[in-house]
Amino acid sequence: MTKGFDCATPLTANTAAAFASDPDGYKFACRYLVPSGWKALTKAEAELINQAGLDYCICV
Repeated sequence: MTKGFDCATPLTANTAAAFASDPDGYKFACRYLVPSGWKALTKAEAELINQAGLDYCICV
């Protein structure tokens, strides 16, 4: 089974890398697709999530 996590707050490069290297084997992050606000997934954040070695899914 692939393991991921739901995250309402934006991920930084450091936090994304920490989840990617976690011994529990996280493979993806669920982030929020909203028009604006602190929960919103940005293109820059999506790119850094991928650069850390994680995939992402979108919560609406």
